[in-house]
Amino acid sequence: MCVSCRDSCWNEVKYHPSYHGSISKQRAEEILNSVGDKDNCYITRFSETNSVYRLSVKKRKKISHLKIKAKVEGDHVVFQVKGIKRNSFNELLQLLEGEKIRLSESEGIGDCIESTQYKVRR
Repeated sequence: MCVSCRDSCWNEVKYHPSYHGSISKQRAEEILNSVGDKDNCYITRFSETNSVYRLSVKKRKKISHLKIKAKVEGDHVVFQVKGIKRNSFNELLQLLEGEKIRLSESEGIGDCIESTQYKVRR
């Protein structure tokens, strides 16, 4: 977690259109399930339980809740999900969407977010 800029380093996440505020895992799942059978959807949220930011992703009717990490490296903030790092939160999401990066080893080969799919918004 970002120590020297505890609040400001998270602004990019908090102001992203996919951000749903401080909600529970259960509420995130309700939101993602509200899109019906559509897959490859995600929201970002602040986890009430763990006090961390999460990327909640729906893929193949299964929902995963991935921890978003941020830390200062040199003069900038680096965001990370599942070992994948980028210099901005938007860059990280674009990579996950466009490059079909696997989100979880347990989900199997090919599970990813695709850029042509829907994002759940508030």
